[in-house]
Amino acid sequence: MRGTGVKATFQAAGSKIAVADLLATSLNNVTPGYFETMGMPLLMGREFNWFDHDQTKPRKVIVNQMFARRFFPGSNPIGGRFGFAGAGGVATSRQ
Repeated sequence: MRGTGVKATFQAAGSKIAVADLLATSLNNVTPGYFETMGMPLLMGREFNWFDHDQTKPRKVIVNQMFARRFFPGSNPIGGRFGFAGAGGVATSRQ
């Protein structure tokens, strides 16, 4: 795969969005089995399954180590919530 995916602005829910956070995250859609097929082991949590596609809220996501370290430093990111807002705003997670 090449490219950077769709750029987006995120921060841990309840955190203020800084200018440095603007468009600092890339989003890519994947289907169940993607990480196994690509030989990318998950360090925590689980891969998607086809039941995750039912659009229930909150939506499920898989984040990489860099995202977890940046937005959930020193804590377990599983179950963590993140969201978006404009620069200077406070990130809210969408239900």
